[in-house]
Amino acid sequence: MSRPISELHARIRVVAVAAASAIALSACSHQDATPGAAPPTASAAPSAGAGPAFQPAPLGASIFVVHTVSDLDAFEKFFEGGAAMREAGSVNGYLLSKLADGRVVVHLFAEDLLHVQAAMNSDEMQRYLRKAGAPDASLVWVTRDVSVALPTTPPAGKTFSLYYKLQVADMDAFKKAFEERDDLYAAHGVIGRGLHQTSTEKVVVLHFVAPAKDQLEELTKDPGFAPLLALAAPEGAGKPLLAEDLLRSRPK
Repeated sequence: MSRPISELHARIRVVAVAAASAIALSACSHQDATPGAAPPTASAAPSAGAGPAFQPAPLGASIFVVHTVSDLDAFEKFFEGGAAMREAGSVNGYLLSKLADGRVVVHLFAEDLLHVQAAMNSDEMQRYLRKAGAPDASLVWVTRDVSVALPTTPPAGKTFSLYYKLQVADMDAFKKAFEERDDLYAAHGVIGRGLHQTSTEKVVVLHFVAPAKDQLEELTKDPGFAPLLALAAPEGAGKPLLAEDLLRSRPK
């Protein structure tokens, strides 16, 4: 590619998108859980009065990639083959999740987007993208972290992710409403949450992580959660995406 990556909002078949996935997978040597291994039993969700089971984290940048893949096993091998790209891409963590329709979501935690762009435009990356298992098509959102909190203790068992993509007119008001609901999130088992803003400054991505899918489903129905979503523009209130987390590497 001759131009650096920017926010993309259309379904595309482009090597730069697949590169983001390759960089995300580069941290495989630092996974919290071994692929294919049976996870231990997840701990019980905190009670409503227990307070959040997460803590603020340093802010950087995040890239969200939604892949359409025809062969998940082949994609995972492709994913795991990207370890050599990690340092060049400045990615220091990731979470790979699978939607019910078979698509794959990758959340990349990056220190420096300029380094990511340089790595994605490298000859080495272009050769890597021609390998078997590369995604068929992808959607990408490049964001800056606005508010992130990670688990106080890295999760040892199975987790699930809830994603929203929303259009927000008043970012300050939305950030305040997002952060003041930490106890509500914790009451539904959330152990990590993030608010991320795209370069347009109107589109945000929300990401919640919990040890059980039904906990996240109940969060979406909680009356206390509705006022947060109400701050999004009606035409920009996207549907929630619930995914099963497959691989992860905690940001350092």
